[in-house]
Amino acid sequence: MGKHNPQISKVFLVMIYITLVFGQLCKNCQSGCDQETGECSGNCSLGWDGPICSRENVALNRNTTQSSTYSPYISELAVDGGTEHLLFKTPHTCTHTRERVGLQSAYWTVTLDTQYNIYSFRIYNRKESCGGGPCGNRLNGFTLSVGNSSRNYTVCYQDTTRAIYGPGDVINGSCNASSPILGDTVKIMINNSQTLTLCEVQIFVCTPGTYGPDCGKRCGNCAERPSVCDTTSGLCPQRTPRCMPGYRPEKCDEVCSLGNYGPDCATRCGHCADDQLSCDTVSGTCADTKPRCMPGYSGLKCDIGTLSVSCAGRIPKALTLLVSITEDVGTVPKADLFVTLNPGTAQREHPGACWDTLV
Repeated sequence: MGKHNPQISKVFLVMIYITLVFGQLCKNCQSGCDQETGECSGNCSLGWDGPICSRENVALNRNTTQSSTYSPYISELAVDGGTEHLLFKTPHTCTHTRERVGLQSAYWTVTLDTQYNIYSFRIYNRKESCGGGPCGNRLNGFTLSVGNSSRNYTVCYQDTTRAIYGPGDVINGSCNASSPILGDTVKIMINNSQTLTLCEVQIFVCTPGTYGPDCGKRCGNCAERPSVCDTTSGLCPQRTPRCMPGYRPEKCDEVCSLGNYGPDCATRCGHCADDQLSCDTVSGTCADTKPRCMPGYSGLKCDIGTLSVSCAGRIPKALTLLVSITEDVGTVPKADLFVTLNPGTAQREHPGACWDTLV
């Protein structure tokens, strides 16, 4: 039998995981995608965005309101999927409020289908002339806030633009805070005397299993199934274990260092004969060399110790051994039994090291 490569099982599991995750994401591409990288062959389907089409626009076709309506530019035109920047072009795809009455600021809201951790957004601004000047600057200083079921709002983004042409034709933004805001309502407001026009508002969340500003990174091998992570940082949920076998915290995207294996890489390899290959980072199995184990040890993981004649009636040092007694050792009769020896010893011991008595 040829030499066992301890990386095979790890690579095999990773390829299965990539295929499952990106195979699901490919359905969000108009023309399919690469099964290994997740990169779309063409554009994303309506309602999806990002390099691997894993960023969902959860505002699409949701219920909307606005402070007032300059007919026929109703509030739902900002979530109809149309990204045309021109107010008067038909079919209409931009909203428009009436001129402000009194001190009330113009606003627009969208109610999502459930609560989301909201972090990034995109706004399509109006791109026309209004009274000899650009219409786009009506959005100068706008705020985007996230609300909950009690309609308590937290400011996600505060625009500071004072440019004559406004904050831009397309505004790609994210919450000023370092973490997303949980909510089911988004409100856009202008604190000036202008009317509010929005040609499209997109609120993005990452598909489970992806993270990052554009949701273009896949989560690591988190122990929680399906593998989900923080959509901003990519950290796996804090639980025990945190990672699948073969990976170490906190993102669970790095393999175990040499000499460790299992969930969170928390277990030391056994007494493998080939220290260069050590053991399989997933299962802990030592490489199939001849011999597989250091003298005095057996089993696929080389973690079963046997009493050797070199100890001459003494006990080999190890953490947990299956001691095959071939002769009486002190008061211990001939038998097969599990014993725990020197629990404080974490390093691999030389096979010739022995204990005089059981500890």
